[in-house]
Amino acid sequence: MMLTKKLGELDLLMKPKQDRYALRTSLQWLGPQTEVIRAATKLIEREINSVNDNPLIDVSRGKAIHGGNFQGTHIGRRNPSLDYGFKGAEIAMASYCSELQFLGNPVTNHVQTIDPRHLEENVKNAVKNCVTRVARKTLITNDMGGLHNALFYEKDLLQTIDREAVFAYADDPCSANYPLMKKMRAVLVEHALANGEAEHNVETSVFAKVAKFEQELCATLPREVEAARGVVENGTAAEPNRITDYRSYPLYRFVREELGMVYLT
Repeated sequence: MMLTKKLGELDLLMKPKQDRYALRTSLQWLGPQTEVIRAATKLIEREINSVNDNPLIDVSRGKAIHGGNFQGTHIGRRNPSLDYGFKGAEIAMASYCSELQFLGNPVTNHVQTIDPRHLEENVKNAVKNCVTRVARKTLITNDMGGLHNALFYEKDLLQTIDREAVFAYADDPCSANYPLMKKMRAVLVEHALANGEAEHNVETSVFAKVAKFEQELCATLPREVEAARGVVENGTAAEPNRITDYRSYPLYRFVREELGMVYLT
């Protein structure tokens, strides 16, 4: 929600006219969970208040009742996050089921898990490589091919890319309304203001190179992003999918290859 608010402040025309569907229906998801938590809380309170490691003396019957300490059985059953035995497979199967249910188009689940981390890593690396090449061509070298004392441009631009989520610009990485281009331009402007007297020289001026940097970037970056998404889809990405190292990979491969579930991008 904070990220959505921040993006909406950048461009009011891009701000959604209403909340996302997932947020508007969140009560239907949270309601049953709240009921389960309340029921589990009552069971846990009852169990805590009824256990005692010391013997209880029943004077009326003349008996000693021996119990035990709190075992926490209800916590283990009601809170699956404490059960680590099969948790990884449960998470994997939940993601597969969401994709399989999409084929049946039920009204109960439209959640799609499409390897966002794998896709984001490869797309972000492609963006960083492209920005590095363009920065070295337009900002760090002059018209004669000599190097400037501005090698820190590349580092600051790459930090900006690392801090920006890929989904915020994946459909149009060079859009002036998206935060990626705005933040990279802000980095260049900040360095230009700190450049001092060197800004009066065309060869060392940063302001004079901002337009050329953006023009060169817009000519190459969209193709690089599209190519990165393509190699992820066909399985030849530079950063391999980490799920291949796990035992649940046969299930993943069945969904992706045999059933033909493609990336919904």
